[in-house]
Amino acid sequence: MDSWPANDRNELTTSTGRKSKLKRKEYGVFPNYPDVVRGSLNAITLAERGRGFEWLPIVKSFAAEGENRLHIKKSLMIFPPTRSPTLCIPQTTIRQRAEHGANFLRTFLPDVDIPAELIRDEIVQDARTLQDASFFDPYIGNLLEPVVVYDSSSEAAAFLAFPMGELNCDLNISAITHTEIDGTSFKASVWPVRTYNTPIQQITSSKPRHGSPKDSFVAVRTFELTSFLKLVTPVSTIQCPQTIELGTVHHADVGNRSIVDIKLSSSSNEGLAVNDRGQLYRFTFENGFRAPSLVHTATVDSQDFFWRVETGGNNTCLLMSKKELKYLDFRASDYLNLSSISSPRDVFTSVEDDGGSNIIRLCSTREILWIDKRFPAKPLLGYRHNRNWDRSLMIQTLHMPHALTSLTSRTNGLITLYDISRSKDSLLHLNTPPYHLWPKNEDKNPCYGRAFFQHPLASHDDFSMFQLSDRGSILQFGLYDSRPSNNRFSVLMSEEMDKLEQRASALFPDDGPLGCRDFSEVDFVSPYDYIFCTYTKKRRQAEEESAEAFHDLLDQTQTFWRNSDVPIEQILTTYDVLFRTGTEPTETSRAAFLTEGLMTTTRGYCALMQGRLSAQYLIKDAAWCLNLIPILRKLSPCFPVDARKWNDILCQHDLRRNSDYSIRSSRREKEAREQLILDLSLSADVFSAESFSKVSGGSTELEEMTKTLSIIGEPPNVDFGYFRPLPKNAMDHYIKSENVKVSMSLGARMLIKEWQLGGNPDTFQFRDYYNRTADFRKIQRSKPMESTTQVVISEPPKTLQTQSQRPPSLVAATTLPLHRPDTLMRSSLKTQLSVVLPQFGSQIPTLATPATSQDYVTSTQVLPGPYGGRPLCGATGNKAVICALSASYISTFAGYPLDSLKSRLQTTKTPITIPKLAGLVYREEGIMGFYRGLWIPLMTISFVRAASFTIYNRTKEHFRNHNYLCRNSIIDVALTGGISGAMSGALISFTSAPFELVKVRRQLEYTIAASKGITLVKPPGTVEAVKEIFRANGMAGLYTGFRLHFFRDTTGTALYFLEYDGMRHLLGRNRHGEQGATPSWLPIHQSVVPFFCGSLAGVTSWALIYPLDVVKTKVQQRALAGDRYRGVRETLRRLIRGSDPINPKPLLAGVARIYRGLGVSAVRSITTHGLLWTLFDYVANYIDNLPRISEGG
Repeated sequence: MDSWPANDRNELTTSTGRKSKLKRKEYGVFPNYPDVVRGSLNAITLAERGRGFEWLPIVKSFAAEGENRLHIKKSLMIFPPTRSPTLCIPQTTIRQRAEHGANFLRTFLPDVDIPAELIRDEIVQDARTLQDASFFDPYIGNLLEPVVVYDSSSEAAAFLAFPMGELNCDLNISAITHTEIDGTSFKASVWPVRTYNTPIQQITSSKPRHGSPKDSFVAVRTFELTSFLKLVTPVSTIQCPQTIELGTVHHADVGNRSIVDIKLSSSSNEGLAVNDRGQLYRFTFENGFRAPSLVHTATVDSQDFFWRVETGGNNTCLLMSKKELKYLDFRASDYLNLSSISSPRDVFTSVEDDGGSNIIRLCSTREILWIDKRFPAKPLLGYRHNRNWDRSLMIQTLHMPHALTSLTSRTNGLITLYDISRSKDSLLHLNTPPYHLWPKNEDKNPCYGRAFFQHPLASHDDFSMFQLSDRGSILQFGLYDSRPSNNRFSVLMSEEMDKLEQRASALFPDDGPLGCRDFSEVDFVSPYDYIFCTYTKKRRQAEEESAEAFHDLLDQTQTFWRNSDVPIEQILTTYDVLFRTGTEPTETSRAAFLTEGLMTTTRGYCALMQGRLSAQYLIKDAAWCLNLIPILRKLSPCFPVDARKWNDILCQHDLRRNSDYSIRSSRREKEAREQLILDLSLSADVFSAESFSKVSGGSTELEEMTKTLSIIGEPPNVDFGYFRPLPKNAMDHYIKSENVKVSMSLGARMLIKEWQLGGNPDTFQFRDYYNRTADFRKIQRSKPMESTTQVVISEPPKTLQTQSQRPPSLVAATTLPLHRPDTLMRSSLKTQLSVVLPQFGSQIPTLATPATSQDYVTSTQVLPGPYGGRPLCGATGNKAVICALSASYISTFAGYPLDSLKSRLQTTKTPITIPKLAGLVYREEGIMGFYRGLWIPLMTISFVRAASFTIYNRTKEHFRNHNYLCRNSIIDVALTGGISGAMSGALISFTSAPFELVKVRRQLEYTIAASKGITLVKPPGTVEAVKEIFRANGMAGLYTGFRLHFFRDTTGTALYFLEYDGMRHLLGRNRHGEQGATPSWLPIHQSVVPFFCGSLAGVTSWALIYPLDVVKTKVQQRALAGDRYRGVRETLRRLIRGSDPINPKPLLAGVARIYRGLGVSAVRSITTHGLLWTLFDYVANYIDNLPRISEGG
């Protein structure tokens, strides 16, 4: 291969250290291919020319500026936007956006109690995810795709496929026509040909070769699925083509992952798709669409999700990740690594395979490489593009008279063209220096699709570029070289297109619920005119008309207290008195002090200044009054006492006078200041219609109490203050009467009297007024007041004294005898009852100081009787768990070899007998082959059975406690067991499903490996099996086939316990669980009954659900092997009728295949379940017969 010379050695450089005077040699790593950098020296080589040699540079001598270069015309909009403009979000930091989101949640969801840290963390994570997605989304591909359909060697139709709609969920395919007279025309269709549920992420098509009649296919990848369409040419070339859907590919068909790139082959009816884990799938359209098959799996577990695929020749393709480019040949098991990047910063962005010249164009964030796939060890050429670090860089080849390589980006509209091609000397040359094309009228918004297109019926110089904007509009740019351009491009308009453009012009950004504020306009001219003009005029007019009423109000205010007919229970200010004196205003406010009246006018201020609106008239007749001015002066000493001086203080806050200050503003400011002075003056005095009674003197109270105690023997009456009770004994009970005496009950007087303030609790003496013969008894305390420990009382007191300021405790006048249990009375032990009184707040019950210096402690002596004695054996509390565990260990170990043979028989496609299969397992895997994966069911199924038996027993106890199905009949007994078993199976299935899947995986390791084409030398362990399942499908992979597992366990466990309880009832067990005599029709020993009933229930219930278990095992096997998912009906049909729908197998043969292994399963069920119930009853009887500790201790 002819190639340019490159530096295959490491270059020597020198550097000088501080401590060494000699220069030290260092080696730098350089690429082994010519790496061209604009402005630097480039490679040359000595080539043979005729009879001599000539030095040839890699960069040719350039012609005149502008020669052999492409130029771009002005843009033409051929399709209007269908999406709203992008909302302009302010440039804020992630922390600020998190704070805004948290404030939004607190404002609109005040009832949701979410910690602020959790809100902030979630919003920060969401903001970072959105920022990364906006920076680069690996799932977004090209959304603008030209499609060419060849009917014959001379007739061809061209179309343009692109998404439309607000969410990019509609697929539009519009026609592109060409005639020699009119040139190229675009006939836009306003109606989509397909509508999907999720946004479209990529559109690609097969590109048949020029002049070869071949079907054209289009692949549309959405977030939900990938749809494959076949295009049928319409009768008219300006009509939309008819699309036929060949098939769809869902996530379940490609490993439950999302597809990131898809390509259709131009030479054959097949395509390739790669998911975000690097798994490559191949599909074909021959004789109908076939499901994709896995052809390659990436060895590196990349977390970047960036993968791209490019079709090559027959049975070959290119697979690119962000760091590697692989060449795959489907006929070989290995792949070839074409190129890789070792730099941690640079990554690959796109790849293109030009099948005709065997040259691969590879683009990275650093440079563009030209590689000959026949000699992949050394690239032909590399060119630094000097673009900013951008992962959306894309390269495309323009097949003009000479091949041009274009470099574009999704983030901007800059186009760079590289004229690099082979010359006659078989070397790549740079014919012209790279140059840029900047489309006119180009905005700075992202570009979602770009395509270079030349109609197959047009000439070579008729070249166009289509560009899809972020709003869904399509722009067309004409491309031409230095020669005169005759290409013409037009748009065929229609009425629907005009309407679509009108709707597009009316689109605006959707700002959400708060966006309506930007477009809500309110004219405040009329409110301002009413407030400052109309209202002022009406107010002044009302003041003139109410002059006489104002003077009447001043006269009525002086006699307010005397003329008040209704009792006044509130405290009033001067404003309230004036408000109640006058008439009700026509316009009221929610706050009374904001309601205007006769006093809130200019006349009111003048009356205040003249002394006519004074509070002195109200003070002399009020029962109680208080002036707030002294209190205000404590807060602000400059506050004047006289209201007339307030005007001087408030004048300091007037606006500054200037030339714009009008007389009208001065008048309004003066009126506002006067109203403020009036409001402050009217709220300075507070009045009450009821006087506050003063507390009686101490000597008078003592004389009154002494007189009461000595003569009457009862506590004195209650001395009420401001609040007084009003007796409602007659219809005129609202009439005020000062001489009405209220008689309170004895208990109320005792309670209130002991709450007197200022009393000494240490000298307090309690007197029981109900027991007049009792003496005063002073409370004796065993500990100081500050102690908070509990005091133990040895015997109840005759009277209980309390502290003052606390409610008294109620105790009986006489001590009632304490009734102890009979066993306690008969005991020879002389015990003393100890009662511990709890403490409430500061109320500490006290008695006389005990005789001993030690405090009382809780007694731990074991007493006889029904409430004494030691607790029973702890094992009886968990009897069901212990019985199930011990019985399950032995039964599982005994029946596991048969269970292993059952699983192998279910998945074996060729008939084989049980002894032959057992011998085959023994020869290939040894004795351990029968116990492969034993420890998982031994450790897990045993605990699952323990939990299952616990749920089963608790459910039966619930039925028995609530008298559900409690009749002594086989129907009630069987239904109770069936419902309890269904509850147990349903709950346990959530835990047992992963372990059941791992068990199937371990038992069928060789079968699963054989389906993948892998030969196992040493099978992996259980931990490796779990890791492989988790690595393939994540946590959800452990629940593969869960629905079938849930249905099988629920129905199977229900049938199992229903049959077992029903058989035990028929064989003599009563509802309390005691086994009686067996019936005459089955004279067996009582010890054999559990084994017989357990075996029969296990075999019959397993036979009924055996087909479901076969389907579940088959579905799980296919999922673990990575095969295509098949539903229950399809799996059952293929098991019964075979895989060939044309020649189905006989029905009986298919049913026999389903029940293959039932014999060994029956033997396993008899062994496992018979031993399980036998050992369960044996352990239960053993626990019940454990010796008990005697009651006497």
